[in-house]
Amino acid sequence: MELEPGQTLSVSCNVSGHPMPALQWVRKTNNDHLLTVDTGGGRVRMENGYVLVVDNVNPSDGGLYSCMAISPAGNTSTDFSLQTWPGKASQVSGTPGPTSVHFTLGASLVDGGSPITHFTLQWKTGRENNWQERVIQSTDPLVITDLIPYTSYSVRFAPRNHLGQGGFSDELTVRTQGIREPDSPVLVASEGKFEGNMFSIPLTQLDHGGSPIIHYIVRYRVNKMDEDWRVKDLPSNMTVINLHDLQCNSDYHMEVLAVNSYGSSSPAKLNFNVPQPVAKMNKGGMGKGAVAGIVMLIFLVLLIAVDATCCYTNHCGMLMFLAVKLFGQKVPGIKTVEEGDGTCNGKRSPIGGPATEV
Repeated sequence: MELEPGQTLSVSCNVSGHPMPALQWVRKTNNDHLLTVDTGGGRVRMENGYVLVVDNVNPSDGGLYSCMAISPAGNTSTDFSLQTWPGKASQVSGTPGPTSVHFTLGASLVDGGSPITHFTLQWKTGRENNWQERVIQSTDPLVITDLIPYTSYSVRFAPRNHLGQGGFSDELTVRTQGIREPDSPVLVASEGKFEGNMFSIPLTQLDHGGSPIIHYIVRYRVNKMDEDWRVKDLPSNMTVINLHDLQCNSDYHMEVLAVNSYGSSSPAKLNFNVPQPVAKMNKGGMGKGAVAGIVMLIFLVLLIAVDATCCYTNHCGMLMFLAVKLFGQKVPGIKTVEEGDGTCNGKRSPIGGPATEV
């Protein structure tokens, strides 16, 4: 059941059996602990021995509940899911860079029984009345970017799930740092892709240090200390790193540095393994050789079918020729040239005249 915060939940659970089972509502927590629902007058309670009631639903109520039937003959249960909006983030801190603020959570988020899908980030300067905002995926870094160096900001964020948006965190006042070298680029290993002996991965720059990125330095090598680095420069607008001509079945180490006019960042590091490429298949899932073989087989079957039809209807064709030559038998109904009369299938040749024996 999906409810907005503040609404009331009421769910009945009916059970039968012999002997008559006892019924109990329990709450399943994230660490698989079971919390028994009281039968008293609390906000979350069981009424009339079988009804689960939750007054004034809030985000912490979201999750899985279980109706359990218990008797000497055995036990059984049925689960019920309550979903509502996520809760307000607590114990939040912010670390400013020259053009960014990184949020850090000191406590886990309350998702309201449904996974967090997005975050809404908001910020404003002391002179602004309206908030600026950006919505990011829950898998993205919790960072506000594109701020101005040496500037004071108020910042906050709120989580979202598929039902709605939770409350904003308490406002934080931060001051961005001075211009300096950029932060390390961001590489997410799970977003890397292989195609044959080529590896590609998205490149993200969260904070350029207050000075535009000039270029990126990418260096990589087989993960051995005695191997030489292979180095390539990428332009500042590059968003994907592509590495070509890699060795299959080999472990690689890669480092990426961002460079602006104040220096270079600390390297972002990534280890990856290049798998053995799988042979390419056509769209139907078969190789070219298999397709050619199937075509030849179809052609051979058709050829044999036509020849067999000719043999048994007109006493001609390759099969008839092979039968006479290999087995030395004269097939009834056919006359050879030696004993023929100039006719075909018992009919006289249109050029007429008796045949001359040879």
